[in-house]
Amino acid sequence: MPKCNFVIRYDFVSNEIGSVQARGRARAKDAECYLLVTAGSTNERRELENQEKEKFMVEALHEMDKISREDFETRVKAEQVRQLEEWKTKQKNKSIRRSTCEARDVQVYCRQCSCSVCDGTQIIHKGSNYICREPSLPERCEVKYKTPQVYRTTDNIGVVFCGSLTCRNQYGPIIRYKKGQVRWHPTVITQASPFWTHIVTATLYCWQGLVPERGLKV
Repeated sequence: MPKCNFVIRYDFVSNEIGSVQARGRARAKDAECYLLVTAGSTNERRELENQEKEKFMVEALHEMDKISREDFETRVKAEQVRQLEEWKTKQKNKSIRRSTCEARDVQVYCRQCSCSVCDGTQIIHKGSNYICREPSLPERCEVKYKTPQVYRTTDNIGVVFCGSLTCRNQYGPIIRYKKGQVRWHPTVITQASPFWTHIVTATLYCWQGLVPERGLKV
């Protein structure tokens, strides 16, 4: 990246690392960096939190400079062991929870109006898509077809909306699989839809046993 002498960030704040990196773009002599956000907004609060976290990082670096190399390496190895054991425990618990929860125990609803979409037995994972193969879904939803967007293994041929007349929340695209990859109704709802991202997350959690409730609103 070239050196900049004037940087403006408009209504976007990530984490403390992002804030430091954004200021790092202003590397030219006498450079200035500004952030424009609405007063009292979430982004203002997040930036103030990032400034506090940055102070903690600087203090931590100063503390690290005071310890010997041997002590530093010992602490790093101890932290690595702790994090590894924590990860192993989480994986073990995840496996146990996954084995105690069945797809049939999951019911998926429209996140806006609670209209029933399908149950967990009608959701499958194929590549980057999470496919709803509920046969009655086209009759219970609003389907709008469009000029196909053609890809190598699929065609994007339309969009599916919630069937409630007062909702019409967009579920996601209709994708037709080619070369006999799918033998049932081609309705596919992918992660690309904000609505489906929530369903994907919730469905995966349920299948893994992280959300054991029988009814699930997303």
